Amino acid sequence: MPTAYTADNGHITVKLSHDQHGVNLKISDDGIGIPEEDQARIFAKGFTGSNGRQSNSNATGLGLYLAQQLSIKLGHQLSVASVVGQGTTMTLYFPFLSYYNDKFGQQVR
Repeated sequence: MPTAYTADNGHITVKLSHDQHGVNLKISDDGIGIPEEDQARIFAKGFTGSNGRQSNSNATGLGLYLAQQLSIKLGHQLSVASVVGQGTTMTLYFPFLSYYNDKFGQQVR
């Protein structure tokens, strides 16, 4: 039975990239992964999934729910990609926002 989502000797990787539309922050681990059938529900309030129920983590199902709600309110996008036994990548996308145009009609960021 797992006691953590990433083992003591596991790795966590942080990557930052951007394109013309925004910035991606990707945080990956080589932990236990999230079962495919749970991935669609991990942002639901109170959902702990099979990993949360089997571990000694005292999961409440609120962390990812709150992260998703905050990202929505800020206009960001939070998503997950995971493979059981290989790890999980959480991606937070920060779109560039244009608040006004300059005197030539070009968007200023």
